[in-house]
Amino acid sequence: MIAVPGGSGLCTKRRALVKKLINEAISGDAKDASALISLCARLFPDSDEADPRAAEDDAFVEKLAERERRLPTRTAPSLPRARRSETMNETTSPLRNFEFFVRMVFRHENDGKELGDEPYIGFICDRVQKVSEEGARLVINMPPRHLKTSIGTVSVSAWLLGLNPAEKIQIFTYSAQLADEIGYRIREVLRSTWFKRHFQTRLTSDRASVTDFATTAGGGVYAASASGSFIGRGATVIIFDDPLDMDDAGNLEKREKINQRFDSAIMSRLNDSKIGRVVINGHRLHEDDLSGHVLAMGGWDLIALSFEAPRDELFSFGGRSWHRKPDYEALYQQFLGESHSLRISRDQFGSFAFAPKDAPILITVDPGHRGGPGHSFTVMQAWSPCGNEFLLLDQWREQTDVEEACWALKVAAKKLSTCYRPDRMVWLWANLSA
Repeated sequence: MIAVPGGSGLCTKRRALVKKLINEAISGDAKDASALISLCARLFPDSDEADPRAAEDDAFVEKLAERERRLPTRTAPSLPRARRSETMNETTSPLRNFEFFVRMVFRHENDGKELGDEPYIGFICDRVQKVSEEGARLVINMPPRHLKTSIGTVSVSAWLLGLNPAEKIQIFTYSAQLADEIGYRIREVLRSTWFKRHFQTRLTSDRASVTDFATTAGGGVYAASASGSFIGRGATVIIFDDPLDMDDAGNLEKREKINQRFDSAIMSRLNDSKIGRVVINGHRLHEDDLSGHVLAMGGWDLIALSFEAPRDELFSFGGRSWHRKPDYEALYQQFLGESHSLRISRDQFGSFAFAPKDAPILITVDPGHRGGPGHSFTVMQAWSPCGNEFLLLDQWREQTDVEEACWALKVAAKKLSTCYRPDRMVWLWANLSA
């Protein structure tokens, strides 16, 4: 900071330099004026001349504004008085509409390509924007490749910071690499010319890493893996994107660890648990995954979109309606409640006292590949057919390597041979070699 002679106080060196050049250009020649224009374009990239796509962006926003004028009258999202501050952006931009903001982000990330008019986009955006309400608790479950992260994590984070640059947003994922990618995408939106033209939110220059960047109003984004360190950081908004890797859907230990981590460490990051907002954004992978865990506790709003509608569904939102016609029901269609037709429970299996001694025996092997906690189980079962039924005689289940699994299989075969004395045994191997 330096003092400017004749000025009203202190200013930055950059402003002092520009002011000096302006004074010289006024009394100088065209060459000085040209140099000034070139310098301003480099120093102030917000200007239209610095971004050749500015005119295209403006035209797209105007198209969104015209679309908004045709929609039924709605009240734009606003924050309660208790959370309002001098840093609040009172923008009248059409991008205050969350769906329009999502469309602008998609265009920004896809080289000018516009997002389609699929009905589910409007429905999801209408539901997700409720995260601006105090104490919101949202669970978003959508199939892959349906803009889950783009809408429910990247766009909503940038949008909330556009409305209120003092928001403190923490984002958690199952991996540090995914956290880096999400943080980068949000930061690029906040740095974009079109965002700066419609919102007053600005990033600081002294805290601008991909996973930890701040606004000049004291807000910002911190992104990390769920197993990382975030001690001492508070949040007004928490977003958990993809809590569990698909490869770990059947790993009981990892599911329980994520659920416990969320209940204890992550939820405690809220500055105020009553008005703080939380979003869980992920695919349904198991009935006991994090989505199922919090829904069982109650108090959460579910935004679930199946890949194909299992029945006639009518969605009403924002003065619009969307009628989905039924098709077929597939496994893990984001609905894993008690009524799910593919759910298997213990009461569906009967019991027996004795198995016939002369019945054939089949040993099935579902192999894991590595031993120790954090890896899949190797499961071996001995079955015997009895009429139209199959009897489970015995089971071996451990987190083990191939060598130990082969040893256990030999022990099981010897045990079954002794007990049931079969004429022959058939060995079935699937991805298990030694």
